[in-house]
Amino acid sequence: MVGVRCWNLMIMIKLIIWLGYLKEIPTADISIMLERFKMSRYSKVINKDEVVAFGHDHLEGYFFQHFKRREDGEDDLIVDESSLFTMMSNEKMVRLLVKYDCSQDIIKKVELDLPF
Repeated sequence: MVGVRCWNLMIMIKLIIWLGYLKEIPTADISIMLERFKMSRYSKVINKDEVVAFGHDHLEGYFFQHFKRREDGEDDLIVDESSLFTMMSNEKMVRLLVKYDCSQDIIKKVELDLPF
């Protein structure tokens, strides 16, 4: 899933740059446009077998994933929530961030519906 997000971002950047050359958009305007396409991904180790990953991107909105490692070394996805695919509300995202003791700064940004 992360690879897909990165691939989509690269395509968007190339398209914006191409359109910039095509329409002679000033570089400053391209920088402003690219600012909207930022994404973030944070991870937090819960214990030796569990990790949570969360973040925000311009397409999917907020996302939260909880992985648990099995004895055979593979990871099971325990929680997989996103604003786009599962219609996760900001309130639910805040509850997940609080449950896993994530940064108060990030929690405040989600409460204000801001990217982080």
